[in-house]
Amino acid sequence: MEEKVLNRRLYWTKNAFSLSHSIYDDGNLVGIIKDSALNRSVQASIFDDKFIFETVGVFKPVINIIDLNNRKEVGRIYFSIFRRRAKIRLTDNIFHFKFINFISRKWMLSDDSGHIIISSDNRKEGFCIIQNERTTLLLLTSLIIKNHFMKQGS
Repeated sequence: MEEKVLNRRLYWTKNAFSLSHSIYDDGNLVGIIKDSALNRSVQASIFDDKFIFETVGVFKPVINIIDLNNRKEVGRIYFSIFRRRAKIRLTDNIFHFKFINFISRKWMLSDDSGHIIISSDNRKEGFCIIQNERTTLLLLTSLIIKNHFMKQGS
């Protein structure tokens, strides 16, 4: 990721009846997530990075995160069976996604030490600041986790 992209503020939005998202940087479209209620694979891109998120399993699903530019798996998402939470493993780093209110409107993503990286108070839109090269992938991953729970009706 180019140095000039760091510390930029990204804004995301989605239509009311869609699971697809558009991601903007200073009003310019820089990313997209193509998702639907019936898909087990989700395509996503941000800046020049392209990913596919493939769901494996039914009762205890895992999502493999595949970097299409390098054609390799870069991480996995593990879902809690009984709670609306997920754990993300990117290389050797662990991140935690959880909803922070009962109606699944507010959510946050934190690192293993509890530092909040991304959070949102709204189901349809939000923003984050790119802190490092992983932030953009973590944003895509968070929105896909949120969609996963929406598909299940959580």
